[in-house]
Amino acid sequence: MVLLAAALLAGCGGEDEPERELEPGAVRIGVVDAERLVAEGARVEANRINNAGGIAGELAIDLERGSATELLDAGVRFVVLPCRRGLAAAARAVEARGALAVAPCDDGRLEPVPPRVFVSGLAPAAQAEALEDRVDESARLLPPTTRRGRRVAALLRLESEGPIQVSPDAPERPQEPPEAPEGTLFATFGFPQPGGRTDDFFERFRAVFGRRPESILAALSSDALTLLAKGIEEAASVEPELVAAELREGLDARGVLGDLELPGGTNRAEVEAVIVRLNDGRLRVDPG
Repeated sequence: MVLLAAALLAGCGGEDEPERELEPGAVRIGVVDAERLVAEGARVEANRINNAGGIAGELAIDLERGSATELLDAGVRFVVLPCRRGLAAAARAVEARGALAVAPCDDGRLEPVPPRVFVSGLAPAAQAEALEDRVDESARLLPPTTRRGRRVAALLRLESEGPIQVSPDAPERPQEPPEAPEGTLFATFGFPQPGGRTDDFFERFRAVFGRRPESILAALSSDALTLLAKGIEEAASVEPELVAAELREGLDARGVLGDLELPGGTNRAEVEAVIVRLNDGRLRVDPG
């Protein structure tokens, strides 16, 4: 019986595997060069991580830009995808080559999400839920003006007759949305409220590029890189399959737009929307 037990333990790997540790060095992370703000936002976050000593204090990020094919041909195995332009083709290329990628935007353009692609941005369903949590069913739903807005509008259960006006669009710029009535409520990705972490990111962006970002896309890209770096840290590995397993198991990360949570068993992060209202011709965070 003793010999049998020993054999069973040996067959199951009786001793625990040694804990992995990141070795000092650098990891190459590619940014698909399709949208300028995505590349710039990733650069700002890479600078922050490197200035703090790198991933887990051990691993510097070498950020590279190029098409998905160019990056993969050059041996890059971790990729930040574009928000929209060329997204599906880049995601397919990553999946086919056994790399791993994070998509900064979740507009429903990746359906289904490939197994080696993770999505870090606000989902349309979460945007719709945030609006429904803020208003009752009598709120008046304004017509959508974007593809994402049409998707969100289809998820909302509003009677479109009440005095409160709700837009299914998600503003990406702090400026007044064109043709939006005064008092309109929006649920969006984030907002550079003075003193908040999104505004702090906008100022760090200014320090690098001499201007604040024109839209929230830069912050979305920063959060995508944050999630990827957190996966590498938690996996203590630069092997894409191990990092993917760690992300799929679930983890939390602190982004510039808010906290990101991968609850496990999914490739989509859970993030909260920010409610803003058009007030005196300006978008402002609505405290509710």
